[in-house]
Amino acid sequence: VRQGGRVSQESSVREFRQAAGQHLRALAKRKRSKPHTMVQGTRLLLCLDMYDCPLHETPQQVVGHVRPPGSLQTPALISWLRTYQTSCT
Repeated sequence: VRQGGRVSQESSVREFRQAAGQHLRALAKRKRSKPHTMVQGTRLLLCLDMYDCPLHETPQQVVGHVRPPGSLQTPALISWLRTYQTSCT
């Protein structure tokens, strides 16, 4: 407590989340700079972006799954995004 000020629970939680976010972002950036941990760093940054976004600002857009003509396989990006989505929830 500085200069006789009071600390509220809300301000304490806000400061803690801010400090934790800074540490996690630094870790994610370090991981992204190394080839063998680049994917983990990218995932961590994406998760942090989602964590920082309040629920009322979360996009509600539904993306349709479009496949190229004649393709029976699910595109790799969609498979990866499904895995990523379940790992963040």
